[in-house]
Amino acid sequence: MNVTPLGCAPSVLNSDVGNGTYDAYGCKADWQELVELHNQRLTSLLEHLRNEHADAEWVLFDAHSIFLDAYHNPSKYGVVYPFKACCGAGGRYNVNSSVLCGGSPMYVDGKYVQWTKCEDPTQYIIWDTLHPMEWFAYYIAEGFLNGTHLSPSFNILERVNAVKLSRTDYDFITSAG
Repeated sequence: MNVTPLGCAPSVLNSDVGNGTYDAYGCKADWQELVELHNQRLTSLLEHLRNEHADAEWVLFDAHSIFLDAYHNPSKYGVVYPFKACCGAGGRYNVNSSVLCGGSPMYVDGKYVQWTKCEDPTQYIIWDTLHPMEWFAYYIAEGFLNGTHLSPSFNILERVNAVKLSRTDYDFITSAG
């Protein structure tokens, strides 16, 4: 699996780490570039492994493009707050590094801070600072299982069903004899 667009994640957007440049969508550009370099290197490594070990099946799951599509086209998914965490402790991205989702409330700079969760989770992509919402996991699973985000592309469900069929045939044959 490749790395998701970290430059769009609420935790990264909330941090001071980076050079302060943003892309056209509002993601941290330097983080996005780093992720792209990593994902390109991962793809190259898998190509090398495929050549070196042709007897093995090397598959890459492209989670990056699923998340990136949601960040770039939030209305397609019914998302209103693509860069904001559903569960957090306030601020522009609903992230406070001192009080994380589910953590204990505390005083931060003289102010009492506690986490809250959003009223409508379907309007968010991210649950806390980095993890996807449960409803969004459907799109991740769909891209994985139907093979549209696998390289090389193949339908895992069809392959699993084929294996089940062959095992069923084998069990029937061995139990009959």
